[in-house]
Amino acid sequence: LRGDEDIDAFHHVLSFYGGSGVGKSSLSSRLQAWLEGDLVNDHWGQPPSVSNAHCVRWDLNPSQGEIDVVSMLMSLRAVLPPIPGGWKFLDMALLSFIQSARPGEDLRLKMSNDKHRETLSDAFEALAGDVGGLLDVTTGIASQSVKLLVGLARRKYADLQLRRYPRLAQLIDACNAQGASATPSPELAAGVLKVANQQISQVTDPSRRPLLVIFIDHFEKLQRDDRRNGEVALNHLVAALPQSLFVITGRNRVDWDNPARVALRYSGPRWWPQLVVGADANPRQHRLGMLSEHDTRQVFQRRAARQ
Repeated sequence: LRGDEDIDAFHHVLSFYGGSGVGKSSLSSRLQAWLEGDLVNDHWGQPPSVSNAHCVRWDLNPSQGEIDVVSMLMSLRAVLPPIPGGWKFLDMALLSFIQSARPGEDLRLKMSNDKHRETLSDAFEALAGDVGGLLDVTTGIASQSVKLLVGLARRKYADLQLRRYPRLAQLIDACNAQGASATPSPELAAGVLKVANQQISQVTDPSRRPLLVIFIDHFEKLQRDDRRNGEVALNHLVAALPQSLFVITGRNRVDWDNPARVALRYSGPRWWPQLVVGADANPRQHRLGMLSEHDTRQVFQRRAARQ
């Protein structure tokens, strides 16, 4: 969905690829810093005057071919700003997914990142306050507490949920039926992001509608595994957020436009026309090489001027 309309092609991936040492990761970090206004008196100039852009970083460098979809979802949820009405439907989906993916005594203990633990607690408490559930989170957030809370929310928002989020109930039921697994379902994770995408699209004030820019670095880590399970999962996640911009950097081009990639849920030039070799409209793929003699000279001149 883009807004309330189904789409039949994706145009939201910007890719930079090239050999080792050409500066792909540095470019990725610099683009984020520029967008967030952290480059001062820099030759790149002023960042875009967009106050509602929010950056997420998914660094795949530690990956051995798999991805941690729970951490990815949590890092995205952590940057989302307040919106009118809150993120109640996204949080219903997210909490249901996490309790199915990482069951345990306290879901917060399953979070390896302090910010993620805080975000999870805030989401739980906000939803509990919204539905009037008297649930104590001081001793932890157990899977059964999540199921109880989401059940209360489903009853309270039944009419609105069925009208605006017809697939949410099915997603929650699928999460509840999911057994513990070392590899959480990418389809269910994508379902969570589809709810996020829909909630974003329904923020009527453009100045308050979050514009997500998701930086994915070291993409080649997923391409080394012959099974490419992590890449299959990432394909699901990227396709679920067509209103966001994904900036992917890696050694090799993103070949999702190849119709032979039948293991991917979305593959071929019909789905990814701007990943095709020769595409000239941005966002598209850009090959990075070593600096020319002229560009090298300019870099040293700018450094000398700053010093």
